[in-house]
Amino acid sequence: MMNLKTIHDLLAQHSITKIKVGGFDIDGILRGKYISPEKFSSAADVGLGFCDVIFGWDSSDVLYDNVRMTGWHTGYPDALAKIDLSTFRLIPWETGTALFILDFYDRTGQPLAVSPRQLLQGVAAKAAAMGFHPMVSTEYEYFFFREDSHSVREKHYRDMKALSPGMFGYSVLRTGALADLANGVIEAMRAFDVELEGFHTETGPGVYETALKYRACGRRRMPLGESTTGLWRCGPYSAPRRNRCMWSIAWRAPISIPMSPLRPPWRQASTASSINWSFPNQLLTLTKRRLHRCPDRWRKRRRR
Repeated sequence: MMNLKTIHDLLAQHSITKIKVGGFDIDGILRGKYISPEKFSSAADVGLGFCDVIFGWDSSDVLYDNVRMTGWHTGYPDALAKIDLSTFRLIPWETGTALFILDFYDRTGQPLAVSPRQLLQGVAAKAAAMGFHPMVSTEYEYFFFREDSHSVREKHYRDMKALSPGMFGYSVLRTGALADLANGVIEAMRAFDVELEGFHTETGPGVYETALKYRACGRRRMPLGESTTGLWRCGPYSAPRRNRCMWSIAWRAPISIPMSPLRPPWRQASTASSINWSFPNQLLTLTKRRLHRCPDRWRKRRRR
């Protein structure tokens, strides 16, 4: 288990001069800031304040109405945030920078009920107490555009220039022609301790798919390149293809599952495959995880 002395040794070993800390907001988006090494040392001991407005707005920083957790009635105060030292990562694309994830707590010292990460941790802990150990993988399908953050807004997320034209799923040629992009994603993820099981083009203009390797419930992040814009949301885009994210969950349990005449034999070969039929939806329902979405476009739709 990581302790503060070990962390300080790692920071010195890798010549870290900047530290990023961040926590997940109500939509599961990582919100954070840089802090100095001196501030990190004190925060690692006693925690730090982090404005709880991240649990009271949407992905475009538009404040929610009729909320109880935080709002104008509370003044959006700071919540207690504690640094999870076990989440130490070097950020390969930011020289001399380390990253740590924050967990949030209420005034009684209990995990904040609306914190997505801690909610997931609670579900995993309940599963472990029942003898189950969730192994989770995520598969992303998304578009790459030859745009930037300004041009996509000027175009209102319409008629954007895709990274490549036409339909060509599982193309060996296109990933080869754009090898710098593919290698950049794969190598950056590996350096960030996120192993990929697959990376390939999907059917659609500029569409790619990335599958993350199975692990116990943990941390994931996907970087975006500088010359292209990556856009993923749960919903339709103005092209004959949708972006989506799929969770794949296996449950390992030291129990036997009775053979069922309703399941084919290959689905009964292991405990994990049998349990896999009934538990994933329960986990996703319990976590109440909200998928990321393209903020401006979807906010306009909600107002119609």
